[in-house]
Parts: sequence; structure tokens; C-alpha cells
Amino acid sequence: LFSDVHFDPLAAPALVPALVAAPVEGWRDILAKGPAGFSPYGQDTNNALFQSFLDAMVAASPKPDFILFPGDLLCHHFWALYPKLSNDASQAGLEAFIHKTVEYFLSEVSRRFPGVPVYVALGNNDSTEGDYRIQPASPYLAATAQTLARLLPTEASRSDFMSTYPHYGCYAVTLPEAGGVRLVVINDIFWSVKYPDASLGEPVAAFLERELTASRVRGEKVWLMTHMPLGD
Repeated sequence: LFSDVHFDPLAAPALVPALVAAPVEGWRDILAKGPAGFSPYGQDTNNALFQSFLDAMVAASPKPDFILFPGDLLCHHFWALYPKLSNDASQAGLEAFIHKTVEYFLSEVSRRFPGVPVYVALGNNDSTEGDYRIQPASPYLAATAQTLARLLPTEASRSDFMSTYPHYGCYAVTLPEAGGVRLVVINDIFWSVKYPDASLGEPVAAFLERELTASRVRGEKVWLMTHMPLGD
């Protein structure tokens, strides 16, 4: 399990135009040209720190059964930094750059852990709309659905994921790697006191109730993964 990386592809402003122009397959070479030093305390994760801790993860556990990532993939203030550093104020440009950031981040995880399933929850920074501002059927959900589905181990888990994730960022899958435990992933950003529309939390609660009821009927054990501790 690793969490709250807040990866910042904008940490080296001189590289931003090349990142905007390049397909995500070229990002590793571009970002490798950035400063070798780690981002300092109090700043989000630059590429040097990102690569370093992935190497440390492999050294600590080279062949995990699966990986959990409960959210906050994107850096703070992504939505203000991108237009400032790219000279692109368009929503389409922001969404495309966020999509490439997610693709790069998860491809680097998979490069270190090939074939290992990765299960991801959404953090409050993981959106195209802003901090604690994700909307139902958000462009972020549409842009990342296929990327996250590819990290799942079976066609059944991918089907379960795609049936619900694009709507509210919630999903439930069975973990064969954990003896058939049902993993229920909740986007509890809609439940936060910082979210402006409390009514949007109701469909998430209904989803959780349906999943827990079905798992009780089937006699399954359940793990619940959220970004924020429930009740926080």
C-alpha cells in the first residue's frame, strides 16, 4: 500500500512545453532531464523522488500479490499550475494533461511491478474540477476508467469496475489474490464536509449498502478502501 503521492509533473517548469506536446510514452525521457534532487520538504513529489520511492518499494517487496493506492495521485493546485506554466487556459488542455499524468504515474508503477494488480481509490485532489470538487460522471472518471481497468487481473473484475466507476468513482471487485475477499472502493470525497453538495453522497451510500448486502448474502469477507478515514 502506498498513498498520497501528489505527483507533480510541473515541478520543472522548463520541461512543461515538451510534456504538453509529447505523447505519454515520451514522458519518462523528458522528465529524466529535470533536476536530479528530490523535491524539498513541504513541496509535492517531483519525478526524482517518484522514481526513488518506486525503486525503494521494489527493494522492500519485489513481488507483492497486489498493490493498493487509496488516492491523491495529482499534486496540489494542479488546476492553477497547468494553465500558468503551459500558457494553455483551455479545459480540454487541462484534461488531456491530467490524463497523461495519470497514465505516466500508473505505467511507472506497472513497470516496476509487471503483472501485479493495482487497485486505486480517488483522493480529493484527483479530479478535473478542483480540490474536493469532483462531479458525478466527471471527465476525470471518463479519462481514467480504461487506464485503471487495465490494472485489474481478470475480465470479471474489469467488467465490475467499468459498470460503476465512471459514474461516481466507486467500484467493487473480488480479489483472488486475497482468497476471494470482496474489495469495495468508495469515493468518499462526496461525503466530506468540504464537498459543496451533500446530496451527492447519497448514491455512494446506496452503492455501499448494495455491495455489503450482496456480500453478506454470499458469505464474503469485505475490505473497504477509501481515501479519507470514515468519520474524519
